Amino acid sequence: MSIKEHFLTKGFKRLISSNNLGHAYLLFGESEVARRDVILSILKLLENKNDSKDSQDFLHDGLIINKDSSGSIGIEVIRNAINFLWQSPVVSSRRSIFINNADCLTSQAENALLKTVEEPPIHGLIMASVLGGESLAVSLASRFQKIFVFSPSFSSDEYSKEAQKFIHSTASVRKFLIAQVLEQESYSALLDFVRALLVECHKDPLKNFELMRRLTDRWAKMCQFNLNKKLQLETLLV
Repeated sequence: MSIKEHFLTKGFKRLISSNNLGHAYLLFGESEVARRDVILSILKLLENKNDSKDSQDFLHDGLIINKDSSGSIGIEVIRNAINFLWQSPVVSSRRSIFINNADCLTSQAENALLKTVEEPPIHGLIMASVLGGESLAVSLASRFQKIFVFSPSFSSDEYSKEAQKFIHSTASVRKFLIAQVLEQESYSALLDFVRALLVECHKDPLKNFELMRRLTDRWAKMCQFNLNKKLQLETLLV
C-alpha cells in the first residue's frame, strides 16, 4: 500500500464514516498525479465506488474542473461549479467540486470562489490541487485545510527510526539527530528526513498536530518562494 493510500485515503475514509469531513481541502505536493489520485479516491468513497478504473464520467455528485486550452480557469467555469455545488446530492452525502491545478484560477475566479469557501452549502465539499500550499491568494488559501501529498515513489524506510526518535525526544536529542542528517551535506537527505517525519506524524495526527502544521506550512512556502530550503528546514527543526 502506498503512503498516500495509507495516510490520506484511509484517513478521509474515517472522516467520512464519522461524519467529520470538512468543507474545503487544499492538497499540495510534488506529484500532480498523486494529488489527483487522492482526491478522486475521496470522491469515489463518497459515492461508494471502489473500482479504480472509474472515471469522472461515473461521478454523480462530483465535478472535476481542469484548466482550459489557454492554461487558466476562468470565472464562468467557477460560477457554474458553484451552481453545481448548491444542488442537492443524488447518491452521496456531499456535492463536491475538485479544482485541478487551482493555481491556474484567474483573480476573478478566485474572488468568485472565496465567498463559497467561506460559506459553503452544508452538503458542499471543495477540494483543490496545487503544487505549493500558498499558490493561491492568501485570502482564499487561508480558508482551506492544507494537506501535503507524498509522491507515490516515496518510501520512509531509510529515516523511519530517526523520525520516530525525533518525535518522542527532547529538544537536545532533536538537535543531535538534525546534526547527524546535516553532516551528510545533502539537501535530499534532509528532505527525506522531513518526509519521514510527516509519515510518522500522520500515525498520531492529534498528538503531532503542531509539528505537522509547522512542517506543512514551511514546506508550502518553500514550494512557492525562492528560499534556501536547507536553511529553512534546519531552522524549523532545530
